[in-house]
Amino acid sequence: MLYQHRLLAEAVGVNSDNIFIINNGEVVDFTGSIARQERHIPNGNTLVDGLGIGDVGHIVLRDRKVLSEDGILIFVLSLSKSDGTVVSGPDIISRGFVYVKESEELMEEVYRIALTTITQLQDAKTNQWGLYKQALKEAVGKYLYTQTKRRPMILPIIIQL
Repeated sequence: MLYQHRLLAEAVGVNSDNIFIINNGEVVDFTGSIARQERHIPNGNTLVDGLGIGDVGHIVLRDRKVLSEDGILIFVLSLSKSDGTVVSGPDIISRGFVYVKESEELMEEVYRIALTTITQLQDAKTNQWGLYKQALKEAVGKYLYTQTKRRPMILPIIIQL
């Protein structure tokens, strides 16, 4: 394609010494009215993550891949600090997984599984939030995979009030 541009430039009278077809990393230096292509600078792929420029780790790339293919489910749960009872929730937020209005039965079952899991942990007098999060991920994740053959990222958020 660049060769065609060169031919067009020549056809309209541009001197062939003033036409450069360059590749990535090649530099055209201008001094006054003289242009020279003599330098080359190192180049390569640079990944930009929106916050900075440079290499991003394999974990970040893996998470992006999961989010783009399978989406995310977020569980927001408020528990009483004094006795560990559920104050509100679990509220379920779905992004990139399923369209909630078209998957009401699936989401109702996910809600039921989450509530059952939370109730079982409360009955066992567990107040370690890491166990709540892990149990929610496992129980909901297994169900979703059997129903959809997808593994969305599951992010439980537990708030103590």
